[in-house]
Amino acid sequence: MSSVFKKIEREQCQNQVNKIAKLVRSIPTETDWIKLVRTALGMNSTQLARLLGVSRNQALKLEKAELVGGITIRRLEEVAQSMKCRLVYAFVPENDVEEIIKKQARLKAGKIMKEASIHMMLEAQSLPHDVELQEVNRLADKFIDEMGRELWNK
Repeated sequence: MSSVFKKIEREQCQNQVNKIAKLVRSIPTETDWIKLVRTALGMNSTQLARLLGVSRNQALKLEKAELVGGITIRRLEEVAQSMKCRLVYAFVPENDVEEIIKKQARLKAGKIMKEASIHMMLEAQSLPHDVELQEVNRLADKFIDEMGRELWNK
């Protein structure tokens, strides 16, 4: 696949992730989804337990387990299906994907420039700080444009 097609594919993926992330970021992270949906459906915990084929106490334990991460995805899918819902599992970036990439590119470029600066200083060829910053930005832009896998290597 040519680099142009890879770039288009990457941009399309970034747009999809950013759209989903924007929606998900508007939802409180500590949401008790089982209880929230159960309540929205007008269902009590005894009714949910009956649908799941478990005791009311076990249904309540599932709700608590969800909040502390003590429930498997498979079990969440079963609970969702019992309430005529679909489980959606997603990774949600803390920022827009482009910002994460820019930050990583700057970190990598800064590390490379720091190593180069040490060698240049030893040879009495140090760059002025503003020129060094320009080079970090130029190198970061190059990493973003080329977007090779090495961007994420240490």
